[in-house]
Formats: sequence, C-alpha cells, structure tokens
Amino acid sequence: MAMPTARLVDDVIDSVNIAMKEVRKAMKGIPDREFGFNRAHNAAAQEVAHLTVLLEEVKYQL
Repeated sequence: MAMPTARLVDDVIDSVNIAMKEVRKAMKGIPDREFGFNRAHNAAAQEVAHLTVLLEEVKYQL
C-alpha cells in the first residue's frame, strides 16, 4: 500500500467538503423539528469537522 501524501490528504479534505455542501443543500427541504434531522445533521457535521482537523494535522506530519 502506498504511503499517503499531503496532496492525497488535501484531495480527501476537498471531497469531504464537497459532500458536506451537498448534505447541507439536501437538508434545506427537510422539516427538522418533526423528526430531529437537524440535530442529527449538526452532530454529524461536528464529527466531520473534527475529522477534517485531524486530517490537516496528519498532512503536516507526512
């Protein structure tokens, strides 16, 4: 297995950002108060933000 490079980590971060923008757009039409989707989305977004920070840290250790 090839070692990850800083460029590969950047590509992963870019892909995650694109995916989260798509999720945000999809959430606009969902009634969040009824089913708690907004709370679940916010929790997931926090975890993804944490992952992104960890990936940024890894990039500087490569």
